[in-house]
Amino acid sequence: MKQEALGMVHILYLIQKKRMSIQQLEQVATSGNSFPIQPIVQKLHHYGYVYLVYYQTDVYVSMTQKGSKLLNKAIKMYV
Repeated sequence: MKQEALGMVHILYLIQKKRMSIQQLEQVATSGNSFPIQPIVQKLHHYGYVYLVYYQTDVYVSMTQKGSKLLNKAIKMYV
């Protein structure tokens, strides 16, 4: 569970500045980490922390305002 929570925070941190495709997230986030991207993105989407944009053959992930608040809260906890 803790590994999954860290994965969620890591994904939110990566997409805070710009939206990324799931492929881009998998390339960036898995370097050195072993958590699965797609199930975590699905869970974040389910709870309303990110929204998914379907464009041609790609799926892009963008953070919602709720996701931004969660990221800020997580950063304050760890810092």
